[in-house]
Amino acid sequence: MSVKLLHVISQSAGLNALCGDIVNSYFNAFTTKKMYAVAGPEFGPGLEGKVVVICKALYGLATLCAQFHNHLSDMLRGMEFKPTQFDCDVWIRLRVDKKSYEYICTHIDDFCIFSKQADNVMAQIKAAYTVKSVGPPKYYLGNYFKCSTKGRWHMGCKKYITKEVTRVQMMFGNLVKRDTPMAVDNHPEMDDSEVLNGADHQKYQMLLGMLNWIVILGRLGIACAASLFACFAVCPRKGHNTR
Repeated sequence: MSVKLLHVISQSAGLNALCGDIVNSYFNAFTTKKMYAVAGPEFGPGLEGKVVVICKALYGLATLCAQFHNHLSDMLRGMEFKPTQFDCDVWIRLRVDKKSYEYICTHIDDFCIFSKQADNVMAQIKAAYTVKSVGPPKYYLGNYFKCSTKGRWHMGCKKYITKEVTRVQMMFGNLVKRDTPMAVDNHPEMDDSEVLNGADHQKYQMLLGMLNWIVILGRLGIACAASLFACFAVCPRKGHNTR
C-alpha cells in the first residue's frame, strides 16, 4: 500500500522513480547475538575442529532480517532521511532547495526511490552497498508497472498471480475455476478430517503466505477467505487443504 501511495505522490509532485536490489544484503550487517560454531572440513585443515565466532548476520540466523534492517536504517539516517509516522519503512528527506521532499521505501533488500534527482540518491546508496537491477519500476514486490502515453502509471499483480498459480498446480494438480473465492456452503470450522502431516502443513502455510501477499498487492476480494483459513494455520486438516 505504501508503494502505491508513493506513486500517487510522485505523479502529483513530478518525482522520478528508481528501483534497486541490494546484493548479499545480510552480509553487510553484524549480529548482536553471541554465537559460535565448530569448523568442519570445509574450513580447511588449519581451522577444522576449532571454534569459530559468528560476527556477521549470516543466512539462517533467527535475527538476520532485524540486523540488516537496523544496518540499512542507520545508513538512511546518515543520508538525513527519517522514517515516516505511517510506515517505518518509508523514509523522507527535505531536498536541498527546501521546495520538495524525497522518499525511499524499503522491503528487506529491495528499495524504490522517489525524487527529482533519483540518480543522485541512488549514487549515495551505491556508495554503501552493491546494488543490482537498477532502473524505473517495471516489476516490484509482485506488482508490475506500466506507464501510458499520457504519463499515467498502471499497476497490477497478474504476473505474480499467474506465476504462483502455475507453482501451485505443479504441486497439487490443476485447479478448478470458481466464480467466488469461497463457496456459500463452505464451513472450514466444521471440518473433522485428518490433521495434516509435517510436509503438508508446510505447504498449507506456504499457500496462506501466497494468499496474504496477493491481498496486500490489492486483490481484496479474497481477504475474507484468506483470513478464515489462516485461523487454522497452527493445526490444519486435509479438508482445509483441498477447499
